[in-house]
Amino acid sequence: MIVVIIFLGVQPSFAPYWTETGDKAGTLSALLLLVVIYPGISRRFKLKGIFLDAQIIIQTFRKELGISMYLLGVCHYFLLKVFPATILGFGSVIATRPFEFFGTLTLLLGLPLFLTSSDWTKQMLKKNWTKLHKLVYIMIWLLFFHLFLQSPTELSTILVGLGALTETASLVYKHTTVGKKIV
Repeated sequence: MIVVIIFLGVQPSFAPYWTETGDKAGTLSALLLLVVIYPGISRRFKLKGIFLDAQIIIQTFRKELGISMYLLGVCHYFLLKVFPATILGFGSVIATRPFEFFGTLTLLLGLPLFLTSSDWTKQMLKKNWTKLHKLVYIMIWLLFFHLFLQSPTELSTILVGLGALTETASLVYKHTTVGKKIV
């Protein structure tokens, strides 16, 4: 799918669809980020029942979902920023508006996560892999700012904002006596 989007993207005749397709790729990427962070939130809050079942299912495909999330984010960037600037000569590839800055920064922080999303790199980096992948905590907030500065009342903005708050709350919960097992 990603290859098809990029192939069609470089065709000037596809230009009228860049914005719509790029927006959809960005929305899907944001929703996948929410899915990818769910297992960590669920684990930190020690959720049981159907929540634990969902955590296990998502955890099974988390790497693939994360890769898809990043590639959709790249498609979003190329369709809305790179192709219009380079093929049509419209705009700039550089982020010039605050929401573009936050989106670009989110994408840049996702690059090392994407590049280290294999079992081999996880084994090579060991504990550093876990530390590196904590960048997702920053990414979720940057993504929220990216969305909020464009459309504060859109459903995807609200969901990502709630996801960022829940992620932060789960981290606070984990590191307080409330979240720790008292013996």
